[in-house]
Order: sequence, then structure tokens, then C-alpha cells
Amino acid sequence: MQCRSYPFMFAALIATIFTGAGCNGAPSINKEHFSKSIGYHNQASTVLNSGTSDSMQASKVEQMVVIYQKALAEGRQVDIQKLNEAHAGFGDHYRDSFIAGLNAFIEGYRTEDDQKFLHGQVLLDEWGTWYDQNIDQNAYEKI
Repeated sequence: MQCRSYPFMFAALIATIFTGAGCNGAPSINKEHFSKSIGYHNQASTVLNSGTSDSMQASKVEQMVVIYQKALAEGRQVDIQKLNEAHAGFGDHYRDSFIAGLNAFIEGYRTEDDQKFLHGQVLLDEWGTWYDQNIDQNAYEKI
């Protein structure tokens, strides 16, 4: 299984950190948490996609869970309403697909619930598809 990463979001995260976007030269707190959550997701994707095997090896999944916990901690600090203000449905999809997907993946792994674990993967994939089709630089800048 390949895990999708979001290279645009990684580039946007780097740009936000180095340009100091936001009020008074400081990055927007909401954008910072959002960007970090996506950055951690991309980091977990890199772990999964490393090596030659397409299977989800236990050691890779364990590493992903640790990284996904960081993504979830950042994601829970994002103001969903501000995302919705930037683009209709942005915050709802972020909460219902990305955050819920991270949570289901982590909980499914912890409780050995394969159905929940798989559901988390499906939700994260749904988030990636929706994001790719709906969010551009303009919406991201409004966060």
C-alpha cells in the first residue's frame, strides 16, 4: 500500500515558517497547526513508502502511529471554522476525514481493530482526494 503525501502542503509549511506569514510578522497560529499536521502526515507517508515492500510492516506502522499522534495533536488545535471561512467545507472535510482518519488509524492499531484501522486509511485517502480537487494556494493563504 502506498500512502499519499501532500507535497504542496510541505512547500507551504516551509514557506510559512521562513516568510513569517501572518499578523505582526508571526505565522498564523491556525495555519501553523494545520501545516504541522499535514507535515507530520507527509512524514508518516515517507516512512510507509520507504524500502521495497508494498506491505505495511509492523515496524513501519508503529513509526507511523507515533508520527500520526503528533499530527493529531496539531490537528486538534486547528480552528475548523477558520478553515470553512477560507473555503466552503474545508474545515468540515479536515475534521471529518483527516482528523477522524488519523484517530481511527491510531485507535484501530492500538485496539487491533482491523476494520477501524482500514477505515482510518480510507478516510485519509478521502481527505487527500478532496484536498487535491478543492484547495489551492488562495484558500490556503486565507487560513
